[in-house]
Amino acid sequence: MGSVGSNPGASIADTGAANLRSVYRQSREGAMIVNRNPQPGEGPSYESHWNEPAHEIFALITFLPNLGGGGRMLFLQGLDVAGIPAAAEALFHTSIVAPALKNATRADGSVASFEILVRSTSIN
Repeated sequence: MGSVGSNPGASIADTGAANLRSVYRQSREGAMIVNRNPQPGEGPSYESHWNEPAHEIFALITFLPNLGGGGRMLFLQGLDVAGIPAAAEALFHTSIVAPALKNATRADGSVASFEILVRSTSIN
């Protein structure tokens, strides 16, 4: 749990295996998630502006192979403090997780890597 900005270990989720990547501005006034390969209906990026009293927040739920290749890792990342709990809460909503799991389930029943972009609103 945590973002690249607060947890350097989260940078593992930003490897080439992940399509969505967190990027922070040097001014620390906001951050964005870059979509390396946008599909129809998806944007090339999703941006949070921290200095606004009410603003959209974005978070990622990422399921990837571990570094050794013998297991899996589940990452919860948020672009700001409110994003991480938003990602955690999203895990308990079937309407959010079920479609991703369905799309990621292979014919043999194993689960392939997947990413879920979570969008919410933070009110100061």
